[in-house]
Amino acid sequence: MAGWNLALQPRVSFTEHPAPAGFRCHPVTVPDRLWRLEAPACFRTIKFFDLLREDNDKYWWDLSVRADRKFVYERLLTHGDEAHLMLYLDGALLIDLWDELDVPEPMRGLWQFVVDATRQAPARPEHEYGRRDEETRRSSVQVVKHADDG
Repeated sequence: MAGWNLALQPRVSFTEHPAPAGFRCHPVTVPDRLWRLEAPACFRTIKFFDLLREDNDKYWWDLSVRADRKFVYERLLTHGDEAHLMLYLDGALLIDLWDELDVPEPMRGLWQFVVDATRQAPARPEHEYGRRDEETRRSSVQVVKHADDG
């Protein structure tokens, strides 16, 4: 046993939609599905462009602070490209913030489809979330003993 699980995940693909007239010069980038980032990446501090200011300088944003994450996600949905979206956006955290985000139309409408599809997707049965291999399964006594040894 190498201590790793191997998982298949659907590939995310992006579509570029024409920019709204008079709003901006580059297309709106929208994924076909949401994805998850690893926990440390979801909550790191990043140096990120404001994207709305004239000087377009970079600022520090702490993604563990809800207000900072909200600000960054609003900018990503409105102005983000595929690379920035994949690097900074977490699907579950986006859905958690969705009703609070100030994202103008038509960007909000384009993303609404992806958010709704994720919210309405059927969840896997509970028995599929647990470990199935007996070699890595620990009893509650083993878990407590392991914690005491640590």
